[in-house]
Amino acid sequence: MVVKKKMLVGLFALGMTVASSLTYAEVATPVGPPLTIVNNTSQDSTTKTNSIRLCSSVVLGAAGVTHHNSTNVVSGENVKRACYFYPADCIASIYMTSDCTGSIIAKVTFDTLKGIKTIAVSDPAYSLSGSGFSITIDGGPKLAKN
Repeated sequence: MVVKKKMLVGLFALGMTVASSLTYAEVATPVGPPLTIVNNTSQDSTTKTNSIRLCSSVVLGAAGVTHHNSTNVVSGENVKRACYFYPADCIASIYMTSDCTGSIIAKVTFDTLKGIKTIAVSDPAYSLSGSGFSITIDGGPKLAKN
């Protein structure tokens, strides 16, 4: 009985050590600069990352939507959360809606500490440009003239 109790106490102590190490690792991971998104289109934009796979409007609420003809600054801490599992190779799929519906217009790959690595546009109606921690979305569907 004494041996089982000592073993149980030892396992509990080991579990607490591992848990505190994980918490420390999360806190100790550096946070990069904020990401600035300039949306020069007539539509709101949102993203899903390869880490979270939930819409930015769900994860961050109103802060996860870059409204049309506006600029949104996403804090480094929120970027870190969105790219938690792939901080050096985070892929953001960009949607031109406020809820990540419709088609993906582009994918942006970036490092949360170094910035944008690649931009791949899949919808020719849009153009995306950027470097470091700033990206601009231009274009969009043309309005029909009556």
